Amino acid sequence: MAVGWVSKAHERLTLHYMESSPDPRHPLRGDVTFLAFTAAEAYGRAVGGKWLALKNPLPGVVTRYERLGFAVAPTQHGNLYYHKQLT
Repeated sequence: MAVGWVSKAHERLTLHYMESSPDPRHPLRGDVTFLAFTAAEAYGRAVGGKWLALKNPLPGVVTRYERLGFAVAPTQHGNLYYHKQLT
């Protein structure tokens, strides 16, 4: 499950929450992040977005997000963001 929204100017799609099933036998275990990001990137491009952003990612998964092309973005209103340019 992922929850996010597009900025008013449609420049950025920000994912605010993302969670996979806690069931270790779930058939998509290990693929949820990839699937959520793929869907978010496609939607972001479809609305003319330039960036996919993650708001306040958990420290334990930041390395995984960096491997997927995300980098630290400027902090806004005390929130940490990682972002990736949509191509």
